[in-house]
This record gives sequence, C-alpha cells and structure tokens, in this order.
Amino acid sequence: MRENRPGYRSMSRFAWMAPAIILLVLGLIYLFGSTGSDAIQTEELTAEHERLRVGDAREHSDLRRTATALSADKRQRVLQNLSSFRAQHKMIGPTVTVAALQSSAESRALAERVGRILAQYNLGDTLADSVTREDINRDDAGVIILARYADRSLVHSLLRALSPMLSGMIRIQFDDAQRPGALFLGIATSPRFTAEGVAVFYPD
Repeated sequence: MRENRPGYRSMSRFAWMAPAIILLVLGLIYLFGSTGSDAIQTEELTAEHERLRVGDAREHSDLRRTATALSADKRQRVLQNLSSFRAQHKMIGPTVTVAALQSSAESRALAERVGRILAQYNLGDTLADSVTREDINRDDAGVIILARYADRSLVHSLLRALSPMLSGMIRIQFDDAQRPGALFLGIATSPRFTAEGVAVFYPD
C-alpha cells in the first residue's frame, strides 16, 4: 500500500500547507500588484538618478484640480501594503520625510496625506511648510525622492506600497549624504485627483 511507502507520511503531513501557501502568494500579488513590472516601470537609470513610472497616469479620466478624499478601499490597501513594507524592512528601520516642494494647496494636501498614512506605522512624517531645495531638479517628475543608491530597492518597495494612492512620473535622486534607510519624498508639482482620491501626475 502507498501509505507504507518511504516518505509518504512525511509528504502527507505537509499537504495541508499547500492551500495556505497559494493564498499567501495570491495575497502578496494583490497587495503589491504584480512582481513589479506593472506597479512601477523604470524609464531611465543613471549613476545620478532613476526616472520611473508608477502605474499609468493616462488611464485616469475625470480628474479634479482640488484634492479629493482617499477612498476607504484605496486607504486600506495602502495601509496593508505599508504593514508588509515595515515588516519586510524591519532590520533597516526606514524613515521617510515628506514635504511639498511648492506652495500649491494640492501639493501640500498630498504631502500631508502621505505623511499621515506613513506615520500610522512610524515610517515618517510631514514637514509643516513647503520647502525650497536648490539641489533638487523638479522639471521631469511629480514626485522626487532623495535616497542613497544602495537604497534603490527600498524606494521601489515603498513606491509599490504607495501605488494605490499615486500615479505618474517619479524620480529618485541618488544622494549618498542621506543616512542608510532615510528617504526624503518631495511633492514637486501640483497633482490632480481622481474621484477615489488617487493623486495623478501627468506624463511629460
């Protein structure tokens, strides 16, 4: 009988785990989108910066010029993503400083929104006032992130976590003066907003 075959009992003992593993994989796909090609796409990578696209801003229509509230569904997805992000990078202990790089109401509203949602997991906060950084080029992206080159994968992971609430062009400006795990996220231009509160930065 096959029950007497060597290894049969040890294999059957773990058979119950298969459905749980499948559910875990499906859950990760749901939270983070695909393995990365759909959520974020690198458009240019140099030693100084990386330009990438989060989602596709052109998919959104009926955009508002003033900030709309983030829907409960989008908010819950971001919170779940950030919970996984924090657990995944627990040893690094990432921190994100968020600021508006211009004084528009929409930029400040988005900076405050991102800062508040990060703060729920002790991942960051928002600077109270808009800031001027002469070392940041704001011409080619709606969001600018300062980070060490070694933290590039950390930034990608963060952007996947935030992707339910952001869409458009983002630039990572590599700055080895940043301490390991410390990121600066600046809202460089005024976004528009969908009815669900997704902030959209139009492509070039």
